[in-house]
Amino acid sequence: MLSPADIEQHALPSVARRGRELYAQGAVAALGCREDDILARVTDGGIAYVAVLTVRENEPLLFDCSCAFSFGGACEHVVAAMHAITECDAVPDGSDIPVDEVRGAPAGRLYLRETGGMLLAEMRFAYQGGLVEFARAERCAYRLVPATSGDTVYRVVRSRAREDALHSAVGRHGLTAYTTGVFTPTTAAREWTQTRLPVLAREGFEIYGQEYLRESRVRSTQPCMGVRMTAGENSLACELTVAFD
Repeated sequence: MLSPADIEQHALPSVARRGRELYAQGAVAALGCREDDILARVTDGGIAYVAVLTVRENEPLLFDCSCAFSFGGACEHVVAAMHAITECDAVPDGSDIPVDEVRGAPAGRLYLRETGGMLLAEMRFAYQGGLVEFARAERCAYRLVPATSGDTVYRVVRSRAREDALHSAVGRHGLTAYTTGVFTPTTAAREWTQTRLPVLAREGFEIYGQEYLRESRVRSTQPCMGVRMTAGENSLACELTVAFD
């Protein structure tokens, strides 16, 4: 299911090394699968962490851990679980790790970027205050997310109907589909950013990437004006400068 090369490419070298050490020490105390997800309990320093790996055909490997590792890539507990998966003939069905199902309304998120002179807005859907985020093109109906405390995993279930409603809402604000889940303005990009984007924000959409825009960016600061006057013998020169951020 996973090769040593697969494991190495998902973690920083030092983290991968620590993960191998944990596995060699027998830190993976439990391993089981629920549909496409593999749950593992990994003990490190006397603390039991829960790692979740999602393996779906033709989709990238997804992983998460209750240790809340945030330095990019897999943490050492996920790496230890990966090694346990590679060493067993088949991951046993079921797990004693409790899974609580969570449902709720998603928040629409728009990630802005410029490419080839175009302004693009990618839509994603955030659940449980951003605990889980889904892209429009993702086919999965849920995602397992370990709690940052305790021995529980949340099964966050998507609401396709509410996502469809958010998808339709952006079309009423001057956006048209570019690719699946990605939109582009039907009017001039700068005009749309200035007039329509604030409306989407007021309606609850979360906007990301606006500060990195160049061609489409709307300046929010006032220009700075300066006046310099120089008196000559029979003349008076006035130099006016206007500076923007």
